Amino acid sequence: MSKPVSNESAAIVDALKDFLQTILPSMVAAEVEKQQTVRKATLTVEEAAVYVGVHPDTIRKLIREKVIPHARVAGRIVLRAATLDQVLDRLELESIQIPNRNAS
Repeated sequence: MSKPVSNESAAIVDALKDFLQTILPSMVAAEVEKQQTVRKATLTVEEAAVYVGVHPDTIRKLIREKVIPHARVAGRIVLRAATLDQVLDRLELESIQIPNRNAS
């Protein structure tokens, strides 16, 4: 013989049904949308400055001095994070190289 369901148990079951029917589908949809978001291929000067940890004017100066390669798209300067990583790698290596004293 089955035991009668208490009001508290019935309330929990109803809350779970409500969660499964209304809240869970929206949570799943939001997660799917987040995973399908396209990653940006490029960074603006301001975003690149945040990425590297310097002021945007420093990025602009390094672009003018041809230290950082860039592209112009629709009149805007755009940079790739991978390119910034390569520039940082090169600058790190240059910082530890001993200058050749025999060079004139």
